[in-house]
Amino acid sequence: MNAKAFFEKEFPVEKNGELTKERGAFLECRPSDSNFNGLVTCKGLVPQHKGGFREVTRYCGYKKELVGCSDEDTVSK
Repeated sequence: MNAKAFFEKEFPVEKNGELTKERGAFLECRPSDSNFNGLVTCKGLVPQHKGGFREVTRYCGYKKELVGCSDEDTVSK
């Protein structure tokens, strides 16, 4: 699943003055909003560089030919 791969990857963060990596967390995708462009709206938590998390929305492909997620609800041609 594209969304799970995007949100659960390791992101660089700073802890106690050292650069380390922390995983994000996939929350949900809403397949009910699937539309003609093959993307669904997905939400997850992304670690912030200086600590904490923020909720992020990405539009991820649900067809084999649409790989990855984008911050825009459009598909490149």
